[in-house]
Amino acid sequence: MLFQICGYIKLFFKDFNLKEWVRYSELLTEEDLKAVQKLSVILRLAEALNITGFGAVDDISCDILGDSVIIKTIVNRDAQFEINYAKQINTDFKKAFNKHADIL
Repeated sequence: MLFQICGYIKLFFKDFNLKEWVRYSELLTEEDLKAVQKLSVILRLAEALNITGFGAVDDISCDILGDSVIIKTIVNRDAQFEINYAKQINTDFKKAFNKHADIL
């Protein structure tokens, strides 16, 4: 089952299409759907924070405050491009976690 979940995370990595998910609904539960959606968003966030490949972001620190998740980046050089790129996933983050992501 773990390998299937990993495959679905990769499949829905760029675009979580609920219509496409229906094709696999007999194999996985509603709980699996939520987990795949959340992990896909986290994977996209990780990719975005290293989109240039320069490794400007060393780490992140997260704080949950009400309906927001504050994601503070720990950087070793200017990472404004990576941060701005990561902000593009905010709509999907909101759908997956029911919280707004504020990436600093």
